[in-house]
Amino acid sequence: MILKLIKCHVPVNLKKSFQEAQTYWSDLSEMDGFSGQFGGWDTSELETAYIFSFWEDLSSYQKFMRNKHDRLVQINGQERTYERISITLYHREEPMVIPPIDQLVKCTISPKSDLKSSYVFSSIDHKSHTMRLTFNTNPSSEEVSIQLEKSWNVERL
Repeated sequence: MILKLIKCHVPVNLKKSFQEAQTYWSDLSEMDGFSGQFGGWDTSELETAYIFSFWEDLSSYQKFMRNKHDRLVQINGQERTYERISITLYHREEPMVIPPIDQLVKCTISPKSDLKSSYVFSSIDHKSHTMRLTFNTNPSSEEVSIQLEKSWNVERL
């Protein structure tokens, strides 16, 4: 399983445009290998948006990037709605069940320093409408809480 973690710095004056552009990603639901996507705003850094996109495998993700990604960005104009973006791909060898995205309200990113690779996420814990994702990050990193936006959800068809 592949998790694409997207982090964007969105100035206050562009937040509405960013929100609107996020709703155009519904075409992902038709992509082979796509498992689901959701995102929202960091509750302590209000100009920071996170998007989490799950793929069955790297080849499905790469095929989407080659054939569809740039066209979707061109249609929604999202590149004009943020100042900075960082993208990290994480993997997990074992398959995981993604909880029903429409039931999620909050996501928590938790650091963990004992994983073998910095590009591994180790767990998804779905309780009380909150998804907890654990990553190998700097041990001094603090937990991040994200208030999810329902309009950003994309579920696999």
